[in-house]
Amino acid sequence: MSSPRFALPDLRHSWAAAQHSSYLTRAATDHPWLRLAALIALSIVFMIVGVLGLGAVLSFSGYQVPDLSGALPDSPLRLNGEITFMAFLAASLMLLAVAILFAAMIVYRRAGPEFLWPGRSFSPRLLLAGFGIMAAVSVVLLGVNLLFEPAPMPAPILNPAYLLETRLAYAGWAVVLLLIAALAEEIVFRAVLLKVTAGLTRKLWLICVLNAVLFSAIHLDPDPTAFVARALSGFVWTWAALRLGGIEFAVGAHLANNLLIAWLIEPMSSAAMPGQAIPPIYLVFEVVTAVAVLAAVEWMARRKPQQTRR
Repeated sequence: MSSPRFALPDLRHSWAAAQHSSYLTRAATDHPWLRLAALIALSIVFMIVGVLGLGAVLSFSGYQVPDLSGALPDSPLRLNGEITFMAFLAASLMLLAVAILFAAMIVYRRAGPEFLWPGRSFSPRLLLAGFGIMAAVSVVLLGVNLLFEPAPMPAPILNPAYLLETRLAYAGWAVVLLLIAALAEEIVFRAVLLKVTAGLTRKLWLICVLNAVLFSAIHLDPDPTAFVARALSGFVWTWAALRLGGIEFAVGAHLANNLLIAWLIEPMSSAAMPGQAIPPIYLVFEVVTAVAVLAAVEWMARRKPQQTRR
């Protein structure tokens, strides 16, 4: 009798295959710790320059920076404010990502694609697959959750307390702005950080754990359930980058996760508030999501055709 597709030998094979990911095999460099120090210093310089430039543009345009300290007040026009909130968040994150990516390109003397999808070209198929798989799993689990605990208020895009035109605008802009935000976070963590840590150590478990923990820590959320949930996502998306050879799947999955929240759970300014005391039982849903997405990544990785390396 043949063994199941995801039996233990297959998992060992997956681990061995991940150790030969292009992120690891193309990450070696001389003086890695010195380069890391240079990366941090140059990134800070670029970020300061970028913040000053952005501040000048905002001041000249008269743009009012939204209050990021808490949820926006409820009103029929609240979702217009949520669009502004997401726009500022996306711009800030992309500014950070571009600064770090450019600094990494200079310090490590590598082109941008070597961090984003090393050794191959951009794959829109992986981006759509990440979005579709994460969306399908999340919608199913949200439906299960609602059977046991009804939502305290209607989904933002369905809430009649908000004007219809603001809901339509919010739904559309959320796709664009949250895509930019997801791409920015994936550039920092599943592109630059993953490549840099792979140049410091060959221990795959340490690379994945470091990426997951730092990804969660950067959100500055003291709630332990939220910390573990984000770390699980960080681990899964790191594994996807290693197994599929690029950040596209992680970007799509990240977008689906954030879009589900913004459309169907709560407006982004509320969802982004740290310290919300999430019940630990919700980690069950996170674990199920992680297992389902990891299984999908493995299936895709084993069916992936060999691509011509540059």
